[in-house]
Amino acid sequence: MGFTWRIMGLAMTIAMLLALPSCTNIREVETSKMETVYIAEDQAVNVVSETPEVVEFTRHITGKSILQIEELPSLDDPVYTIRVAEDRGDHLVHYSIFRVDAFTGEILQN
Repeated sequence: MGFTWRIMGLAMTIAMLLALPSCTNIREVETSKMETVYIAEDQAVNVVSETPEVVEFTRHITGKSILQIEELPSLDDPVYTIRVAEDRGDHLVHYSIFRVDAFTGEILQN
């Protein structure tokens, strides 16, 4: 009879060990996921390159124009920061900085 109780006790212990880990106090709550689908980098650069100011700038410079992404978008600041400059071989001449909304592609006012 002592052996039967030991087997029953062992079976109950195993059953409890298997059942308890599935019990938690954490509620599952559905949350909306924040979308972070940004426009492509080349799209942001193209938006800046097509502005009348940059078109006019490239028409009047002797060197070649450079459009360089200074900052990529982040969750805190979803904006591309793009610098426009003239390459004079040994140095760059800064022209302007544009901020492009990473979701819509609109140029933001500085």
